[in-house]
Amino acid sequence: MFKKKKSKALNLTPLIDVMTTLIIFILIQSSDSAVRVDDNIKLSTNEYGDVIKKNENITVSLKELKIGEDFKIKLEKGRFNKKMAHKKESRLIQPLYQEITQLRESADNDKEKKGLNINVSFDKRLPSDSVKKVIYTATMAGVDNIFYVGEEKE
Repeated sequence: MFKKKKSKALNLTPLIDVMTTLIIFILIQSSDSAVRVDDNIKLSTNEYGDVIKKNENITVSLKELKIGEDFKIKLEKGRFNKKMAHKKESRLIQPLYQEITQLRESADNDKEKKGLNINVSFDKRLPSDSVKKVIYTATMAGVDNIFYVGEEKE
């Protein structure tokens, strides 16, 4: 009987199939076509410019949290001191909650403001836990709208 000789050549067909699929995928993903956005999603544009100017500003850096010029909380490498946490709610920052509650009460009394709106700007090096605590505290204090404000690129 005849013996079949095993070919020592490498079968490249599967490799070529995979590489072709990867090339097509990369070409499709890197195309310069415009991104379609659902009509229900509102992208941030200049339409909020006047609203943002009237809001209270919260700025959170690695060293401090600041509301306006008067209220400041010292931070240690972007983290809140555990002593600032509410007794029953560890995610709630007590001094920030009290300050926002006072601002909300004065905004509720002002007929022109129609509630409290806050602009928040964060240092991008902040730990995500600190960002969550600020947003959670503002929400629990009754803030109507929170606007995330970034730096303008030149």
